[in-house]
Amino acid sequence: MKNSGHEICLRSFDLASYLTGAAQGAPKAMIEQHLCECERCFTSFISAFNEHLDHDEIMLKRGSNPVSAFQFV
Repeated sequence: MKNSGHEICLRSFDLASYLTGAAQGAPKAMIEQHLCECERCFTSFISAFNEHLDHDEIMLKRGSNPVSAFQFV
């Protein structure tokens, strides 16, 4: 991974839309490409992904039926 320093990094909205499956087509491909090239954004993505999994686990314990992040990756 690299971060050339001159590229624009992903916004929180971009990561959230990717995690929830809202990002489709070209925006999804752009996010995936950026995550492959930018260590800082990849680290942020992993953190957000782990928080999403923790949220799903809590919801399951409460008896809710959360949408799994795995179906969007």
